[in-house]
Amino acid sequence: STSLSHNSLSKRYNDLPEFASFVCSRLAASMRPKDKQKSQSILALARAALVKSKEGRPKAACLSYIERNCGVYEAMHLRWPKAEIAFRKSIEALPTNATSRFLIGTAQLEAGS
Repeated sequence: STSLSHNSLSKRYNDLPEFASFVCSRLAASMRPKDKQKSQSILALARAALVKSKEGRPKAACLSYIERNCGVYEAMHLRWPKAEIAFRKSIEALPTNATSRFLIGTAQLEAGS
């Protein structure tokens, strides 16, 4: 089966939790235009899957990507202060995430701060 669901991807890459989490978060990002709530649910599952991974750059990069996508979700709903918080969490996880740094500025500009 070539199913692209959170469960199938998590099972397929069970021995690579960071990769499984990243792939699932990419799936969530691709679903966002059609089903925002399901997208957020999958991002939460992807974040939870990182608990079993060891600290390091792969985990940090994946967590940063997840947090950034949570911020994009908030921005799509014009909740700029919440978006900025998520973008800052993304930077905490991976300080070199240039996209999140740019999005912090965008959120501040949109919020008028």
